[in-house]
Amino acid sequence: MTLPMLVLQYGLLCVLTLIGAVSDIRRMIIPDGVALLIAVAGLFAAGFLPSGELGLSLLGGALGGALLLALRWAHFRLRGVEGLGLGDVKFTAAGGLWTGAEDLPAMLAMASCTALAYLACRWLLGRPITTRDRVPFAPFLGAGLLLVVAARLFAGSPIFDLVYRL
Repeated sequence: MTLPMLVLQYGLLCVLTLIGAVSDIRRMIIPDGVALLIAVAGLFAAGFLPSGELGLSLLGGALGGALLLALRWAHFRLRGVEGLGLGDVKFTAAGGLWTGAEDLPAMLAMASCTALAYLACRWLLGRPITTRDRVPFAPFLGAGLLLVVAARLFAGSPIFDLVYRL
């Protein structure tokens, strides 16, 4: 795969991720169209990724969606309130098509860590989140997705392989 094609794919993912994140910040909604475009682009890119494994891509999408849907259901059962929106579930499933099953855990770990860092910063600044506050998760999912996909596209390896080599 040529560098211009990799940059084009990654640029498209960056734009779509930014649109989803900004929408989630402003309106607490990730448009279905954004998740769908990320998913379609992810399927297309799966054929061109260094691993070239469409099966792992599909597994990543299915696992990402199923995991967040189960987490959403469990939170609602335990707390009686919606903790994750369906947009987050769809966004994660679409992102899983980009990361594949190998890097899905890294994407979710990075998203969770950046979200926790955000909450810690708010707490340190004297603006803690209360149980009534809603926090958009798409910016954090997007950050995890973009970091993992950058490692895969430009370094040619799953992120865990890169960390192992360090």
